[in-house]
Amino acid sequence: MPQASISTAGRGAFHGARSTIRDDLLASLVAVPLFSMVDKDVLRPLAVEAVAVAVAQRDHLFHMGEPAEAFFLLMAGRLAMYRSNHDGEEKVYRIAKPGEAIAEAVMFAEPCRYPLSAQALEDSRLYRLPRPRMLEIAGRCPSFAMAMLRAMAGTICQAINRIDLLTTTGADQRLAAYLVSEYLRQGTPWMTLPVNGNVLATQLGVTPVTLSRQLSRMRQAGLVSGQKRKLGLPDIEGLYRAAGLPPPDRGGGQAHRSACHNLGEGMINCCNHR
Repeated sequence: MPQASISTAGRGAFHGARSTIRDDLLASLVAVPLFSMVDKDVLRPLAVEAVAVAVAQRDHLFHMGEPAEAFFLLMAGRLAMYRSNHDGEEKVYRIAKPGEAIAEAVMFAEPCRYPLSAQALEDSRLYRLPRPRMLEIAGRCPSFAMAMLRAMAGTICQAINRIDLLTTTGADQRLAAYLVSEYLRQGTPWMTLPVNGNVLATQLGVTPVTLSRQLSRMRQAGLVSGQKRKLGLPDIEGLYRAAGLPPPDRGGGQAHRSACHNLGEGMINCCNHR
C-alpha cells in the first residue's frame, strides 16, 4: 500500500493561536471517554501542542512498527486499524470513529511502536497529540494516570472477549450477534452497516465469500431483509434459533439489549476503549 500523504492543513492557524487555547479542542478532549473525568486545566498543556492533521481516503496515518511519537483524536472521518499477515492478508481490529482516541495506550510501551496500521476509509481530520507531553502529565496528575489505566484495562478485557468469541462461537453465531447488536444500537427499522463486506468479514473471522453466503442463506430464510449495507431484521428470534444462540428476552428488556450489545461489541471493538 502507498505511504500516507498526511496534510497538516490548518497547522499555521493553530500555532498562530497557540496562546489562546481553542475551546472546541478542549471540549473535544473532555468529550472523549478516556478524558471525561479529567479536568480541562490538566489537558490544556496537551492541547497547546496539538497539531491538526488531515488524511485523505486510502492514505495511512501510520504503519505498524513505526515509532509511536504521538496519539490522535479523530474529529471527522473513519480509520481502519489493521495488520497484515505473512501472506499479505489484512485483519481489521477496529474501525475508529469521530470522538475516539487512537493509539493512546501505546504511549506507555517501551519500545514505543504502533502495533497496528491506520488507514483512512474516507477523508479524515484528526489532532496529533505528542507522547512526551502525555507522559509528563501522567507523571504528575493522578486523575490523568487513572484515566489511562482504565482505558488499558478496558482494552485488555475486550481483547480477551474477542479471543473467547472467536474460539468458542461459530461463524453464524458471530454474524447473528453482530447484526443484532448493530440493529439495537442504531434503533431504526433499517440499519446501515458501518463497514463494507470485506472489512466486516475480517472482523468476524471469515472470508468475504463465506459472509456473502451466510447473508444469502439468512435472506432466503426470511431472517434478514434488504440488500448491500442497508438491512432489516424481521425475525430476531428466528435468527437466534438458526444461529444456535440462546433465545432472546421476548419482552425486549434492557438485559437482553445489554447482552446483545456486549456480544457484538466484544466481537468488533477489540483494541478499543468505550
